[in-house]
Amino acid sequence: MSMNGNTYTNTPQRPPLNLGPVRAPSSPDDETPRSTDSATSTSFFSSPASSPATSSPTFSPVVWSRQDSTASTLVPTPTTTTTRKPYPVSQRKVNAHSHCGRHSDEFLFHGWRDLFRGVTTVLRQVADAMAKSNGGFGPKKAYLVLYNTASAIAWATILGRVLVVAQWRGAPFVPLVVDNFARITQTFAIMEVLHALTGVVPAPFFTTALQVASRLFLVWAVCFPFPHLNTSAWYSSMLCAWSLTEVIRYSYFALRQFNCVPSWLHWLRYSAFSVLYPIGISSELAMTLRAIAGPASLLAAWYPWALFAVVLSYIPGSVILYTHMLKQRRKYLGAGADKKAQ
Repeated sequence: MSMNGNTYTNTPQRPPLNLGPVRAPSSPDDETPRSTDSATSTSFFSSPASSPATSSPTFSPVVWSRQDSTASTLVPTPTTTTTRKPYPVSQRKVNAHSHCGRHSDEFLFHGWRDLFRGVTTVLRQVADAMAKSNGGFGPKKAYLVLYNTASAIAWATILGRVLVVAQWRGAPFVPLVVDNFARITQTFAIMEVLHALTGVVPAPFFTTALQVASRLFLVWAVCFPFPHLNTSAWYSSMLCAWSLTEVIRYSYFALRQFNCVPSWLHWLRYSAFSVLYPIGISSELAMTLRAIAGPASLLAAWYPWALFAVVLSYIPGSVILYTHMLKQRRKYLGAGADKKAQ
């Protein structure tokens, strides 16, 4: 039979194997008659097809065997099956990232949840070690270490994304990879105000609230309603100034809990603001003025005036913040630091 260029022929197959024991083929020289007196020997050496008790005819099933049109012989149909012992199934997955056959979950982080879990585990171990060594490392310091470390990592991520994308693709592509993440990270800075209000950290409440409020105004009142403004270079420079400032500050506060702040980080903490604050304030004002001159009036008639009022508040606010940091620098790096050391 021929179908689609292939030839099929009917080839008889052996009888099923579940019809009972079948006599094994013997050589032509083995003609020794077997005794039929015992029913046991007859039933064992006799085929059901040749036995008088089971003389009903049996028919071999017809199996179609495929033959390719280009082949000269039939493709044999397998008449026997080989039962192989299945390979043992490993209870743990192994992939290309595994090491020594172990599961990759032991060596890879799968998402932010596992990363957070790993960081908290390390911090908990450090906290236990500090509690055993000094006896003064309590829950408050453990919380401050965790908060400052997580904040430093978040702002370092923002800084890395801005620098890499701005260098490779340009400033217009920066908000595609950092806008939402930067907005959420800056919103969590409300905790700074709560820390100053409750006395968790010895920080002045007014200057802390003023700085946090100005940044929240930028991310929610300017960048969020007018996302096309984020494609400018002012947005990238603003994020760079913010992230550099926060990476230095949070790293400094995290290491200060262990009394192991490097001298270069101590110097940056009270010196980098002289360059980063003017860059950040200039970028914030530029973003706000672009919103006033452009799409602010389309959102509401009063919105440009509200933005302009915030711009006017930058005059005294920036002076207060910059003056506060100058006092802090004189206290920790100038003559005040020498008197304190003495």
